[in-house]
Amino acid sequence: MREYEVTEVGRFGALVAQAGGVAALTISTVMAAGILVMAFVENVPADNPSGMGTLGCLALWSLLIGWTVGLGLINVYPTVWTDEERLVISAFLWARIEIPWAEVLDVGAGRVPFGHTLVRARHITAFHRLYGWLYSRTLYPSFVINRWIQDREELLAEINSKARSAK
Repeated sequence: MREYEVTEVGRFGALVAQAGGVAALTISTVMAAGILVMAFVENVPADNPSGMGTLGCLALWSLLIGWTVGLGLINVYPTVWTDEERLVISAFLWARIEIPWAEVLDVGAGRVPFGHTLVRARHITAFHRLYGWLYSRTLYPSFVINRWIQDREELLAEINSKARSAK
């Protein structure tokens, strides 16, 4: 299995993005917990039941936005592995997701800033649909190939040729 990971220059950017993602997860979780604790300490449900609904919604939005941004930053620069049967990407700091070549739809669709490349597939994870929507206005799950990934042009050519031959 051939591994494509970011170069030394890109590794710093990836670490900054992942650290920012972890910070967003932590901050949003602490904020949501703080809002809920404040609601119970203030005894909002007994005095004003509608106040608990408002604070509960605020806590939920804090989690939703913080976790979406955080996971997006953590997964923005995956390491990519290829072999004859599939493409594998790193996700969520420690997991690997396998994508059979027949599931890869296209490479380079959409508009990804800073010279990165979008790869769309039929199935990755529900979370990866956000990348598809953000960069190509489609609900197909997608992932971004960083412009600083080693042997980038070779990787893109391999994905294109193996995805076409698998269809």
